[in-house]
Amino acid sequence: MNGNNDHMRDDVRERVDALVTLGRPAEARAAARGALDADGPDAGLLLALAHAHMAADDDHDDGLGTGRRAC
Repeated sequence: MNGNNDHMRDDVRERVDALVTLGRPAEARAAARGALDADGPDAGLLLALAHAHMAADDDHDDGLGTGRRAC
C-alpha cells in the first residue's frame, strides 16, 4: 500500500522538476505544495519545492540585476 503512495510522490517530483525546467516555477511550487498538503511531509517533495523556490528567486534576481546595471 505504501509503494503506491511512493510512486505518486515520484510522479509529482518528476512533474515539479519538469515544470521548473520549462520555466514555470509557480506551477511547480503549487504542485509540490498540493502533494505535501495531501500526503504529508516527504523529503523528496520538500527538496522539489525548494528547487522551485530557487528557480523563482533566480528569475527575480535576473530582473533585479538588469535593473541595477541600467542605472
